[in-house]
Amino acid sequence: MNFDNIYKVLAENFSSDFATWLLGEPITLTKLSPKALSLENIRADESK
Repeated sequence: MNFDNIYKVLAENFSSDFATWLLGEPITLTKLSPKALSLENIRADESK
């Protein structure tokens, strides 16, 4: 749908405003940095 692309652009460029509009109240968003992520791959389905 065309609306999916519009919402994606809004969420990417105006994430705080978009979240406030959806939830009806202002919120603080957290941005992850690559440094905060683990260097090791996540292997949730791998059996040991």
